[in-house]
Amino acid sequence: MRTTTSIVLTLSAVACTGVNNWIEPPAWPERASVLADSSELKGRTFETAAAGPWEVRKISGRGGGRAFGGPSFSGPTTPGTASPPPGAGGGVAYRGPGDSAPRGHGGEYHGPDSSGPTTGGGGGVITASDDFFMGIGKVDKPAARAAVLRAGTTDDNEDHAAFAKFLAEQREAGLMEGRCQDLDVADRREVRVFDVDGRPVAGAEVAIFDGDRKEMLWRGTTYGDGAFPFFPSVAKTSESGTLMLEVGYGGRFLRTHWDGEGESCAVRWPAETAAPEELRIDVAFLIDTTGSMSDEIQRIKETLSSMTGKLQGLEREVDMRYGAVLYRDIGDQYVTKQHGFTQDLDAFDKALQAIKANGGGDSPESLNQGLAVAIDGLAWRDGVAKLVFLIADAPPHMDYKGDVLYGQSLQAAVARGIKIHSVAASGLDAAGTVVFRQVAHFTRGKFVFIEYGGNVQKSAEAHGIQKKVKKSNNLDDILFEQIRDEVVGWGRAAM
Repeated sequence: MRTTTSIVLTLSAVACTGVNNWIEPPAWPERASVLADSSELKGRTFETAAAGPWEVRKISGRGGGRAFGGPSFSGPTTPGTASPPPGAGGGVAYRGPGDSAPRGHGGEYHGPDSSGPTTGGGGGVITASDDFFMGIGKVDKPAARAAVLRAGTTDDNEDHAAFAKFLAEQREAGLMEGRCQDLDVADRREVRVFDVDGRPVAGAEVAIFDGDRKEMLWRGTTYGDGAFPFFPSVAKTSESGTLMLEVGYGGRFLRTHWDGEGESCAVRWPAETAAPEELRIDVAFLIDTTGSMSDEIQRIKETLSSMTGKLQGLEREVDMRYGAVLYRDIGDQYVTKQHGFTQDLDAFDKALQAIKANGGGDSPESLNQGLAVAIDGLAWRDGVAKLVFLIADAPPHMDYKGDVLYGQSLQAAVARGIKIHSVAASGLDAAGTVVFRQVAHFTRGKFVFIEYGGNVQKSAEAHGIQKKVKKSNNLDDILFEQIRDEVVGWGRAAM
């Protein structure tokens, strides 16, 4: 087991009680929005319009179908034999990890609950409407089943060394070249803030500067356990020299120096803090709504109400808001579509029920844009728990000029204290697995994966997870548990 070195920094004000020991609020550089770089994409500008409760972003002069779109095509209804419309260049099929043919290149549909196509009494086979596959052609898909989706989960933060090894293997295999961002997270530090009673200080703002405070290297907002990650290689921190930490909480600021040594730096806040009686939490769903996601979207729509009911049974009063960001790809009806945070869960649920899967065509989608909008396009509150559930089955396009790469959004998420749990739906390929595990690890979230063929361990191995995983569970229960843990642990987690 790897030994973790922890350094506790006691700020000068801890020995005193007078407010004169606090520094004046420092002049921190404004945190630039990651959306500021996305006004143009692939040489085209975005158009933004309101559509009911949704704000839609699409590329000007585009939308309403893929490049080979046109009149809808009604092809054969035998799985794996859909004929393409003129110019499409092949049938459409969707396969899970381990299948030989890539998604979108013809073949059978492998549903999330089985190891092969579904026929006969297992819920039957229905033909997808044009609304699901506009401009591509009709393809048989299994009907939505009464059975819940089963999923497994792993936390790469608990075994950081194994995750770093996994990334090194992917780098050696050449997967990082053009398909993923090579984020060097092998050297991970953790900054923790706790009060005089040892209670975690959740929602504290921390900025890390070079020793003479000339350049801000990193910034973060502490999560519910009072901690946030710091990756020196990503921040391009020099190998020598001290760092300066500035901590802000409740309108007060303190400053201390850190020699940069150790895997964990714990800062003692020289005052008592109390866990709030009412927890405020913002939860956003970031969902790929291209055609292959119809089954998973339907399940999320069906289980949201039951998950909300479970949350109402928690012992602490919860001020909860829900929001959503949907994304597709350039050439589809929209690139992103966002629903602002609301406490009206009935209205939010009604808006989700209207979501339809459509578009797609190639495997990568505009995940980069969706993530940027989720982090900076939604009106997150300060001083609250913040969660994003990314639910998708494809990696991001990494070849779009002017795009905001996901690594930028991850740093912005850490700055705001947003934790991202990524959910790998059926069909996610090797590059998608790397991205989804990076996203969760970087923001201290968990990687969740849909179970295939009733075997959670084989499903885990398909995503490069070698260790024995915990038993599978219902997907809605897993999502509920992440929200519950954030609610119960906010400002109360043990050091």
